[in-house]
Amino acid sequence: MGTLVVEYKGAHLIAKDQDKKAMGERGAAATGNAFEWMSEDRLPTLLETWFKKYPSP
Repeated sequence: MGTLVVEYKGAHLIAKDQDKKAMGERGAAATGNAFEWMSEDRLPTLLETWFKKYPSP
């Protein structure tokens, strides 16, 4: 099983958080983990993909 951490912010904050996006991408590259920057409308797709990959036991 994997771990999924999602932090949601309103669309009005996305432009202000580009430094956090860059930091997440660097951290993911350094550790070999995944990082995805997304908008609220893509969350259902992410969750569907995640639960297919890691079904509940």
